[in-house]
Amino acid sequence: MCGIQPFKAGLQEASKLPEPIFTPSTKAAVGDHDENITFAQCEAIVGAELAAKVRDTAIMLYKTAAEFAAKRGIIICDTKFEFGPDEDGTLTLMDEALTPDSSRFWLKPTAMWKAAIRRRSTSSLCVTGWKLPAGTNSQPPAVPLDVREKTAAKYREALERLTA
Repeated sequence: MCGIQPFKAGLQEASKLPEPIFTPSTKAAVGDHDENITFAQCEAIVGAELAAKVRDTAIMLYKTAAEFAAKRGIIICDTKFEFGPDEDGTLTLMDEALTPDSSRFWLKPTAMWKAAIRRRSTSSLCVTGWKLPAGTNSQPPAVPLDVREKTAAKYREALERLTA
């Protein structure tokens, strides 16, 4: 994954890694998925110093948030951060962070590193076969009400656990 090898033998899907890993990606064209890249590719794009700063900041943010959430019964399985330089060149977190949309939250009591509470709308869309036609502003099909209600309930549960 993103040029990181080898992983510890015996890991299964949803196994906890011994330490968080940094998996950089690039923004894709509208409608396409972001593309995972290696750390060396990240360095080539933004420079070695900035790549290291982004990596170290992302891992520090993740560890801090994961520890906070764990005390409230939530495992933050993974998350994404979007960084960029501001007008003065200062590294800045550019987008939402650590929400059920940008992270995969799992309930700790039922976890065994499974039972995700975040539902990806893209999973539903893949099942229906819908894809954004290249070069269009087409909208995805409507998400069924029961899926929206269950997702909203899980988001509320995460909010209540994290802010209690």
